Amino acid sequence: MNWKKTVTRPLSPLKASSLFEGLEIGIDRYVGAPFRSHLLEPAGTGHAWYVLEEEWSAFVAAIRDRAQDISYIEDVAKEAERVCKALLDVARRISQTNHKRLSRASLLDAFQEYRAVLVSYPFIAWGFLVIDELLSKALLARLNFVLTQLNRTSEADKIAAILTTKTGTIAAEEEELDLLRLKSLAKQVDGPELSSLLEQHAEKYTWLPMYDHNIRPWSKEHFQESMNRLPSNVEEVLQAKVREQAKRKETLSQTLSSLRDPELERLSHLMQRFILLRTYRTDVLREVYYLIDPFLSEIVRRMGHGNERIAYLTCDEFIEYLENGSRLSSEILECRMEKYAMLRVDGRTQVVCRERDIHALLEKHLRLEATSEELKGDGIFPGVVKGRVRILRTGHTGSVLEPGEIIVSEMTTPEMHEALSRAGAIVTDEGGITCHAAIVSREMGIPCVIATGIATKVLKDGDLVEVDSNAGVVRRISE
Repeated sequence: MNWKKTVTRPLSPLKASSLFEGLEIGIDRYVGAPFRSHLLEPAGTGHAWYVLEEEWSAFVAAIRDRAQDISYIEDVAKEAERVCKALLDVARRISQTNHKRLSRASLLDAFQEYRAVLVSYPFIAWGFLVIDELLSKALLARLNFVLTQLNRTSEADKIAAILTTKTGTIAAEEEELDLLRLKSLAKQVDGPELSSLLEQHAEKYTWLPMYDHNIRPWSKEHFQESMNRLPSNVEEVLQAKVREQAKRKETLSQTLSSLRDPELERLSHLMQRFILLRTYRTDVLREVYYLIDPFLSEIVRRMGHGNERIAYLTCDEFIEYLENGSRLSSEILECRMEKYAMLRVDGRTQVVCRERDIHALLEKHLRLEATSEELKGDGIFPGVVKGRVRILRTGHTGSVLEPGEIIVSEMTTPEMHEALSRAGAIVTDEGGITCHAAIVSREMGIPCVIATGIATKVLKDGDLVEVDSNAGVVRRISE
């Protein structure tokens, strides 16, 4: 089998198995090019995800063919918003049920209802991987055409950066702004009132870190500690952030007005929509996991297991218990909690967790070596920076990062925001022109090289590297 690596993510068996189903049934429904084969290889604290080359090629070709009409990309944005709303609706409805009073048959009905909506999600997860690139190319091609007509081609890079820099806010940024406002209020309210306001803040944003079912929500104490770390001049910091956001919006508006091209304006607004949707769709999944976990916890309790094992069952194993009472042993689940690999072929999913079984599975399917002193990717914000590598796995906050260190990650996420502000440069395995790392790079003015493919496999904590984002190159250098 000819496997192609797609993404590297923290993935539990529960999350992976739900995505497997959606990538087959959901993708077939949307574009008629399903993914029927999958392989997950343990990689750090996450898993590298492989699909068949021919299935990936068919998927890309199907979307590329449809995306020649820009209205198709607009329709995908609408569908993404619809799916996100449907997921939140079903999760909220299930979360409001008294699970303990439900029969096993009723639990099964609720699980199947949730599963039926969840099956549509993988298209907006993986479809965006292709659409981002196609939309970026269409936007840049139109921009070059317009600038050529106006004899302003020397401004191409500057204007491209403006058109692809996020102007709206995502949930993590809204939480940060709200926390700044809360600290500003601390001088005006008494202790009990401040505690109540902090409690409300925690209830609103507690789900933010829940990228998977094995990640716990943030507590009130977490937000209290975050607020304590904020600088004393919170009003100035808050005003600066609000001004910066307004400035980006105004700059985009003025730039589009000066170019006077309706098609470019259409593409630019669609780009801004997708930039926000990239994060919004994962934020929705985080909130859904938070809402649905008490329901799953009741099922796992009836199986005789603790909440910490929710993530290590597959969707099929939940169904099998609810249908006929079959249970996995504690030993198997404990083994999976340590390490696992996963294979799906011909409609059957295999999960292995013992070291010898993982080795045998990967030996059969993969032959991968990653050794290089120079990595190539796509440069974003220009610059040349030298520094020590700090590997950050997806989902980690990077609180240990020292100022000036080079963040190397499969992809960056909103939880890393504080660490990114201290980084000398950013290097990622994955990404496109509108990925989180690229957006942050432009917003913060940090040199960045994305889409290196193997940076997290080749580089190690403490390596001394030179990041040349002008050339899109990362070099390991001697002391």
